Amino acid sequence: MKHTLLYILAFAGLLLSSCKSDETLPTFAFDDNALTLTPAAGGAVLHYKLPDDPDVVGIHCRYNDCYGQPILRTGSALSDSMKLVGFNEAVSNVPCQISLQLRDGGESAPISRTFSTLDSDPITFINSMKVESGWNGFSINYKAPESVQGLYHVFYLGENPYTHQQDTILLDTKTITPGGDTIIYQPKQLKEQNTIVVKVEDYRGHVVRQRQWDVESMQTMKHDGIKIYYSNSVEDDKEKLGIQYLTDGDLNGWRWFESQDDHKTYTFISKKNGVGEGSAPMYVDIGEQTPTAEVRLYAYLFKGVGIGICRGGVPCWSSTQCQFIDTNIIAQELNNYYYNRLPCDIDVYGCRETDASTDFEHMKWEKIGSFKESNTKPQEDGVNNCWFYGCSDTRWRDGGDRSAEDVKALTPKYLSIKFMAAGQGQGYRYLKLVFNDCYRYSYEYANDTNTKMKVLTFNELEVYTKKHSK
Repeated sequence: MKHTLLYILAFAGLLLSSCKSDETLPTFAFDDNALTLTPAAGGAVLHYKLPDDPDVVGIHCRYNDCYGQPILRTGSALSDSMKLVGFNEAVSNVPCQISLQLRDGGESAPISRTFSTLDSDPITFINSMKVESGWNGFSINYKAPESVQGLYHVFYLGENPYTHQQDTILLDTKTITPGGDTIIYQPKQLKEQNTIVVKVEDYRGHVVRQRQWDVESMQTMKHDGIKIYYSNSVEDDKEKLGIQYLTDGDLNGWRWFESQDDHKTYTFISKKNGVGEGSAPMYVDIGEQTPTAEVRLYAYLFKGVGIGICRGGVPCWSSTQCQFIDTNIIAQELNNYYYNRLPCDIDVYGCRETDASTDFEHMKWEKIGSFKESNTKPQEDGVNNCWFYGCSDTRWRDGGDRSAEDVKALTPKYLSIKFMAAGQGQGYRYLKLVFNDCYRYSYEYANDTNTKMKVLTFNELEVYTKKHSK
């Protein structure tokens, strides 16, 4: 009622300001149902059928938008409808004046009508939004129309770094994604409880609504004692290859620097067909049912494990190096292209069973996360846009000798696959990782390319779960 009265008063002022009396304007008769007003998102649609008169060339509709600003919408004789815009939340009985545009530039006497509107796309968007507890933060999930326009701003209640007073701090500004989206946020100022404010703008830049949520921030921890099962692993004790090295605590590949022996690699690598259709899944037993936050897959920082075998089994470079590489398993499998064996397409599934078991095929799995990007991304967008950027082709990059402690102190490179906290309940005990593809970096010879070999590698696997209360 309040909105309707506002529109009537504003529109009355618009009519009083008219400089020409309606009594002097020509009038026209409309056929039945020649003018219909249908509610639409953020406004209405005027469907019209103009009189069969050569002097009529168009139609005008005047009204005031939700801010009281006068709006003129014009339709031509070449169409049969036009959109009336300028509204946010749904309203009823908006007055409007409809007149005909004449060939000589004049107008007919106006006809009074009213129309109703539906919620605009930004209002529909923010009404559908859910802000839920997340890992070290919170998550936002929303649905939106496919035709949506506008921006939204995400704030959280924290300490202003300049005044050191409590303040709403801008965390993100994003364009509304048509159809909807899910975003995970982890504010720098972590608290157990967070107050989240979201403001949404319309396509004209007006903030049309804001909402506030109070949500829990669940802290995470690395879960120790996980067990990994994988049937396609290269197991070689002499060269220190095997599934056990995915949980040995070596995130960067520093263990090699203790011995500097290329026959002791301390890492995991699969046999052929480690990725793609028919490849073996990797199973993880966390050891208990618990809410699960993410899986991390780490890469070697300094791979440099031999030169590899090129062109149909012919070794590369000098004969002395070739003689060495012939007995170096991982150098043959990597073929000097470590990045081509790193995963770029992974699906992760969770199982809620609580009892200890290795009967993985008969467990009930539900998809909980994934990571996917183009297998040619290193070529198309550059290695610096890939998750493993920062790894080196050589152990002696920058020309300096390195110790195990030096490498251990460096920042690791890892792929993180995060899972939504909401809806987990008691969480999962078992995880299944399905490796769909690995990268296709350039320069590798066609006869030995990993497109055919499909070898998989990464250096360490970690699982993060909800932090146990003390």
